[in-house]
Order: sequence, then structure tokens, then C-alpha cells
Amino acid sequence: MGVPSGSKTPIHDDCLGVDFLCKGSPDETLYSRVDGGNLEIYAELKVVEVRSLQPDDKRV
Repeated sequence: MGVPSGSKTPIHDDCLGVDFLCKGSPDETLYSRVDGGNLEIYAELKVVEVRSLQPDDKRV
């Protein structure tokens, strides 16, 4: 998937991802849900980790 520079992706849950960065340095923010999870249209989240990807980084 190609994502244009400066754009944001919607919240989603992937079971598998492969990243190979050729240009730029996007940040990836990982969240954990801290509410009860009983509402589909609302979620209280906390930041677990922020990763900054660099050119030639490889992750699976």
C-alpha cells in the first residue's frame, strides 16, 4: 500500500504487516484500548509506543 506524504490512515487492526521504507520518515503510533470496549463508536485509548521509521528500515 502506498500512502502519500503527510496523509493519515484510519484506525485499523492488522494481523500481519510488512514495512520497507524507501523514502521519508513516517511515525507509527501504537495504542491500547483502556475503556470497557462496549461501545463501537467510542474508544478511550492510551499511547503504548511511537515508532519513527527511517529509510531502509525493515519490519515484519
